[in-house]
Amino acid sequence: MGSPRLTSPCSRRAAARRHPRRERGGPWPAAEGHLVRLRGLEAARSCLLALGVASAMSACTAPASVGRSPTPTPQVAAALNVVSHADEFAVAGVGENMNRSPEVQAFAVLLDQPDATPLFESLLSDATPEGQMYALCGLWLTDLAAYQAAETRFAESSTVVTYQYGCILHRLAASTLIQSPQSEAEGCIRSGELPLQLLAYVEGGT
Repeated sequence: MGSPRLTSPCSRRAAARRHPRRERGGPWPAAEGHLVRLRGLEAARSCLLALGVASAMSACTAPASVGRSPTPTPQVAAALNVVSHADEFAVAGVGENMNRSPEVQAFAVLLDQPDATPLFESLLSDATPEGQMYALCGLWLTDLAAYQAAETRFAESSTVVTYQYGCILHRLAASTLIQSPQSEAEGCIRSGELPLQLLAYVEGGT
């Protein structure tokens, strides 16, 4: 049996209140909620895409940090400071008891680092002449090519370096310590005699 026809105006108004008429061509109420959610998702997706593009552009324009030496630890920083202010250059014990000098102890710390070569290279510009001799010895031991490149800056230098062995102090030209095997130091850096003496003392000295 079919639904009764609504002939009375009152009946038609009551039916309209129970079943609201949608505008022609407009969505049903449930569909409207679905469309709102879809629009929200599309807006969120657009924001995320924009953020992703901005992050990628920022990464491309950020300065590269590859190849930079890491910030030195407090121990390494202290060792660099000691060597950079060295007053004497020694490859063996100093004083009456042939003790290991603070500079040699600091040199040992730097030599033990995985990035020892750039650490020694940094001393070539900032250290005293004695500290620069430690730096050249360190480069000879860690990277011979780096040593050869650095040596050209000092091989003819007449800068005076204080070389100490035991209680005896010698004042020698940097060029003498670098390339003259007949110096009072009984060897030179270029031949490897002084770097190897320093290494042997670092590894076995007291």
